[in-house]
Amino acid sequence: MLREMWLGLKRFWALRWLIKGPILVVAALIVLVIVGAVVGGGEEEAWEEHGAAVVQAGTATPQATPTPEPTLTPEPTPTPEPTLTPEPTPTPEPTPKPQPTPTPEPTPTPQPTPTPQPTPTPRPPNYKLALISASCTNDGYGYNECEGFVENISGKSMEDVEVVITWYDANDVAQSSDDALIDYNPILAGQQSPWSTIGTHNPALTRFRVQFKEFFGGTIPYRDDRPQ
Repeated sequence: MLREMWLGLKRFWALRWLIKGPILVVAALIVLVIVGAVVGGGEEEAWEEHGAAVVQAGTATPQATPTPEPTLTPEPTPTPEPTLTPEPTPTPEPTPKPQPTPTPEPTPTPQPTPTPQPTPTPRPPNYKLALISASCTNDGYGYNECEGFVENISGKSMEDVEVVITWYDANDVAQSSDDALIDYNPILAGQQSPWSTIGTHNPALTRFRVQFKEFFGGTIPYRDDRPQ
């Protein structure tokens, strides 16, 4: 590179002064300007440095103490919230059925204490007839003949009185009966009248019972006055 610069300078000096002269003048002016600028700039800088030194040698301006930055307290690491276990949905209780209001029982009215009644004296049966005698026999021809006496103890005359003979088997079950009007019709008060019946004989029927009744009515109560 230096060689090239040297060759270039030699070529420049080989030019005519008519060409070379103005170029040298211009180059000299440029050099002077540059040197002047450099010298002037150095004096100004020296002056400025001198003034700054004088000012610094005078009253020193106190520098403000820097406020220390507050130390940041580290935020605590948040504790993770525990996961909430969902509560089981409560089963709704069944709505109770309204119970009917019980109807109060009426207070029973106390019954009056009954006055004890005197024990009635038993009245004797109102007998109208009395059986005086009775018997039954087999006539040998297949018939039973029954006969006897009855007395009217009613105190008045009685008409159409019938005698009834009922026959019973060994089990005391009634099986047949014979009936007929007594001999006296009417039978007067206090009078005794004979009576008799006839009916078919049955050897299995060995017991009989005597009763009296009205011909068109019911049974006549009687008293058994036969000798024991």
